Amino acid sequence: MRATIKRHSEADVEEQRQELKTITRLQEQCRALQIQGMREKSAENKATLALLRSNIRRGAQDWALAKKCDQWTVSRACGKDAPLRLAHCRSTVEVARERLRKYVFDRVNVHNVLIHLVRRRGQKLENMQLELAGLCGQPNASKEEQRLLQVIRQLENNIEKTVVKITTSQQVQLLYLDLLDYLKQVLVGYPTELDKLQNLVANYCSELSDMTVMSQDAMMITDEVKRNMRQGEASFIEERRARENRLNQQKKLIDKIRTKETSEKYRRVSPRPCPAPPPPLLSGRFTPCRGQGSPSSSSSPIRARRTWTILPTG
Repeated sequence: MRATIKRHSEADVEEQRQELKTITRLQEQCRALQIQGMREKSAENKATLALLRSNIRRGAQDWALAKKCDQWTVSRACGKDAPLRLAHCRSTVEVARERLRKYVFDRVNVHNVLIHLVRRRGQKLENMQLELAGLCGQPNASKEEQRLLQVIRQLENNIEKTVVKITTSQQVQLLYLDLLDYLKQVLVGYPTELDKLQNLVANYCSELSDMTVMSQDAMMITDEVKRNMRQGEASFIEERRARENRLNQQKKLIDKIRTKETSEKYRRVSPRPCPAPPPPLLSGRFTPCRGQGSPSSSSSPIRARRTWTILPTG
């Protein structure tokens, strides 16, 4: 039993091996065919690329040659007209031909119109020459005709003057309109300027109020200083007067003392020389020193010398 199972398994393995070999052989053949097809396609593509490159190169050469031919024909057609040549130098021959044909047609039409105008003006000139010849052949005008001609000339002059006035009035009107527009533009900017000026006025008013307060304070200070100065001056004058009064009183006392001493000197009879008068004193009252009698109480013929002391005045 085991031998039969082994035989069957070996046979199955051999069959599977054969199948795998055939599959791998077929895959290798397919791969070889694919590689060969890719090589053939790449060779064909290379050939087509070379053909296309040669065609493109040939087409570029033909295009450059055609472009040169177009430029040559356009420059030959334009001649010495440089602006026209520059305008048509980059266009094809067909476009340049159409443009040049249109340009030629326009010039021909303009030429025809100018010829028509010249003919009309020639006819008018001939008619005017005929009228002039007829007028020259007529006899001299009468006084009435001369007057009418003068009136006509005056009217023509008036018409010319009115035309000049009309033109000047139109110019003045245009100038007025320009000025009006300018003034409107200027008027647009006035509100901002007015706001700025109003702000400046407000600032100036605040500064002015501050200055007024400062000036009032300064005036009050000056008034106070003047009042103090007047009070000081009055007190100084009073002190000066009091000082002068004291000096006058002292002078009077000194004069009295001197007069007394001189009178006593002449009254006394003494072998001694007269003593020198005491020095002048500024203030105080004179009292005799203690231990010496008054001049009235002295009974001796030789009177003693008196000494005086200065006591401060309280």
